Amino acid sequence: MRLLFVHQNFPGQYRHIAGHYAAQGHEVVAIGEKKNLAHTFRVPGVRRCAYEVPELKAAGTDANLARAIHRGRCVAAAATGLKREGLVPDVIFTHIGWGEALFLKDIFPQARVLLYCEFFYRARGGDLGFDPEFPVTPEKILRVRTMNAPLLMALDACDLGLAPTRWQHHQFPSVYKPRIAVIHDGIDTDVASPGAPNGEELITYVARNLEPYRGFHVFMRAIPEIQRRRPKARIVIVGGDEVSYSPRLPPGQTYCAARRCTCTSLTRSCSPGHCSSRCRPAASSSARARRRSRRRSATATTGCWSISFRRRRSPKKSITRSATRRSCGPCASARATR
Repeated sequence: MRLLFVHQNFPGQYRHIAGHYAAQGHEVVAIGEKKNLAHTFRVPGVRRCAYEVPELKAAGTDANLARAIHRGRCVAAAATGLKREGLVPDVIFTHIGWGEALFLKDIFPQARVLLYCEFFYRARGGDLGFDPEFPVTPEKILRVRTMNAPLLMALDACDLGLAPTRWQHHQFPSVYKPRIAVIHDGIDTDVASPGAPNGEELITYVARNLEPYRGFHVFMRAIPEIQRRRPKARIVIVGGDEVSYSPRLPPGQTYCAARRCTCTSLTRSCSPGHCSSRCRPAASSSARARRRSRRRSATATTGCWSISFRRRRSPKKSITRSATRRSCGPCASARATR
């Protein structure tokens, strides 16, 4: 068979299945965004085709739809190039998001299009309004409607869909649910399996990016209480400092830095000299100092705990942090007077 995978960050969710079919001798081709393919995993036996997305200035409620159509046209141009080379895929695996799937059926009408249905937006019961710290605004509700427009276009142009969980499947409109199967992404238990017990108490938090959408701020606020109850526990946090889905912060700021001060809300820092005695103000630094901090180990202190982290030089720019107990001045003084 001839199989075509389309994903801006290929391999994305298709790393294992694309490799599986390539190892079986099938012709496997992948389309992905050029800037992302430069640092993503190369699946053995898979030929890659890159597309570029010129900058598009779009704003307003319909900006997401405009960007999706713009990207879809770029993907269509790459797919047309493959068609000129003689590629006629039997099955196309593609992601529902970003607009990549919009025009594939028009270019390869004989191919079966299998859509990875990761998410469908809802004004209620989804990713809006679940955290009172980020209240829903009328503008956000209107924008959700238009964000679903390219998803509905992709659903209309596919043959079948798959969702990795029943909850994700439940988010989609009822008219499309019969065409969407629930198939879990799967876990390689040869790689991810419990190790031999050694008595160590280990608590982990793992996300692509450390942001409120993934509950990072809730976890950070819980750390002092966790360490009070389990003083021997080791907490390891793994993730990047970029923003995927949460509200954007001003340039140079991250949600991790915003949480270094426990006396403030998530999106603002306390003023130096006006912080409570339980925590220390978030340090301000120049762009050069921030760059230096990324190149070496550093420690961010919040009350009686700290996050030690070292940036790993990897394609995804992940950051591994290990939270450990640390005595701040007020707490050390309090213990001395007991």
